[in-house]
Parts: sequence; C-alpha cells; structure tokens
Amino acid sequence: MASSQPSLVTVPQSSYAGLGRRIAAYLIDVLIAIALLFVVGFLMRGLRAAGVWTPAEVLDPAVAWREMAVPAKIAILVAFVVSMGPFCLAFFEASAWQASVGKRLLNIYVTDGAGRRLGLVRSLGRSFAKCFFNLFYLVLASVVTIAASAKKQALHDFAAKTLVMRGQPEPGGSLEPWQILAAFGIPFFWLVVTFVAVFQTVG
Repeated sequence: MASSQPSLVTVPQSSYAGLGRRIAAYLIDVLIAIALLFVVGFLMRGLRAAGVWTPAEVLDPAVAWREMAVPAKIAILVAFVVSMGPFCLAFFEASAWQASVGKRLLNIYVTDGAGRRLGLVRSLGRSFAKCFFNLFYLVLASVVTIAASAKKQALHDFAAKTLVMRGQPEPGGSLEPWQILAAFGIPFFWLVVTFVAVFQTVG
C-alpha cells in the first residue's frame, strides 16, 4: 500500500555555491564597482576642465573633511556605501538572471529559502546588508559562515534568508533594459550629484 505522506526533497550539498566560487564572483563585482567609480571620476575631471564644474581648491583631504558640515559628511558616507555596488547587485539579483554579473559568469544565482526569485525590495535589503557587513569589516565572518554552515550562507544570507545556488535558475531569461539602466544609472548619478553638491562649497 502506497504511503500518503508527502516525500521530503533533500537538496544535495553540492547544489549550494561554495566559498571559492562566491569569492571569485564577489571580486568580479568589486572590479565592476571600481570601474564605475573611474567613469565617474573621468566625468568629473572632464566637467572641471570644461569649466562646467568649479569645485573649491582643497589640497588636503583631512582639511576638507574637517571643514565639511555634518550633512555633507553624511552625504559622502552614503555615497561611499553606494559606490560599493548595492543597487547594481540588487537589480541584477532580482532579475531573471537572479545573479550579479560576477555570479552569472561563475554560474551561481540567488534564491529565497524556498528556491524562488527575490523581489526587488528583498534584493535591495540583501545588498545593503552585504555592504553594511563589509563596511564594518565582517566580511571574514561571512567567509567563515559560508565555509561552516550547512547551506553555505554568508551573514547577509542569514539576514535576508536567502541562498546562493549553483547552476542557473528556472525558467531563467534575459535582463530587461530598465534593470541594466537602473543598476548602473542610479549609483552613477548619485555619485555625480554628491560630488557636485559637496565639493562645490568646500574650501
């Protein structure tokens, strides 16, 4: 007589993305974030050379920081967090790819605890949690939890209740143009506006 009890599906340990693959994907994403910063930097130099942007001359960054008002300092700190790539990660990992560029290249993707695609709000929360932990030098703790936990979860995975799996998601699909534009456009304009607003008055 067949049992009416539902069978439990066990996810093989090999299905979870391992530490080496995740670190490599992270480094690729960091390089992309740095490249975006360089683009912003070249743009600001171009605007300055053209006379469109005329920041005050400050030779010593420490002096500039001391002279900044509190709102300006907060704006710089927020811009620093934005430069770490949370918007880029969030829009890509909430897309049909379910993966950042680094994760996609390394053939891994992000899901919720039930294996479903993340919504944008949850993906943003996960990305900012990742930046928060990195900002406070807890990235090594994440390395330990990925290596030691049964489902290979980092601190931000525990916070957002997400998993990083090997392979590609089903049904998958392509990125939509608005997701690419938002992923790179939001941090780009955020950084440009911050630099223009803050460094126009310092000095």
